[in-house]
Amino acid sequence: MCTLTVIPLGERVRSDRGATPASGIRLACNRDESRLRPLALPPELRQFGNRLAVLPIDPVSDGTWIAASDAGLVFVLMNVYGPASAALQTSAARSAADRISRGRIIPHLLRSSNLSEAISLVGDLDHGRFEPFRLLIADTRELVEHIWHANEMRSAPPRQINEPLFFTSSGLGDDVVANPRRRLFVEQFAADADWIARQDAFHRSCWPDNTRASVWMTRPEAMTVSRTVVELGRSSISMQYFARVGDGSDEVASEPVRLDVVAA
Repeated sequence: MCTLTVIPLGERVRSDRGATPASGIRLACNRDESRLRPLALPPELRQFGNRLAVLPIDPVSDGTWIAASDAGLVFVLMNVYGPASAALQTSAARSAADRISRGRIIPHLLRSSNLSEAISLVGDLDHGRFEPFRLLIADTRELVEHIWHANEMRSAPPRQINEPLFFTSSGLGDDVVANPRRRLFVEQFAADADWIARQDAFHRSCWPDNTRASVWMTRPEAMTVSRTVVELGRSSISMQYFARVGDGSDEVASEPVRLDVVAA
């Protein structure tokens, strides 16, 4: 479904607690989808309560898989696939007519004014109406992760964004792609590397002999359809969307959409 990386921006200040980002974060997210699914719309501005947000739109759900709001928050949603437990989750869920698209999860949260409020709103979700998902929410300093899977909601403690972070999923089974993609991630993000350049290269990487498990993936029924880059600073946000053209490496880039961060 997706591959996400998050890197700290600017100089990193060393302390007894480790390195902390000085100026913000940069996220890059590849979206992998069925070839039959309609193309998403490029990022646009929408109002959610008192907050303004930028997000690409999935025309099927009128929702999204990634968004950033003027509260200084970024949200990313990924599917969760297990080798056998996914079937358990589906069989235990409510009828298909009673389910809600996962694309509606992030719009429910975009009225949040801070990370704590967003976490609280996650708890208000009727989780049983959704297929398994991983939800990631970040500000300029911390990232929180929530996983709904096998009828259980698990929430990890907030993590400081003081080094590159990696998350991935695949309809082949998350266990099939996680290890090779993670090995490449570790190789790419050396401590002394230009992390922005490495991040862009990582999200366009493809193994010719294993395209189905590549970060920039292709297989008969699905492919990487887009790449979204978000830069979140203390006072501003930028989102740029790259739509893939054909099965190669060509992309069409949208104009960056920018927002000012506004205190509640």
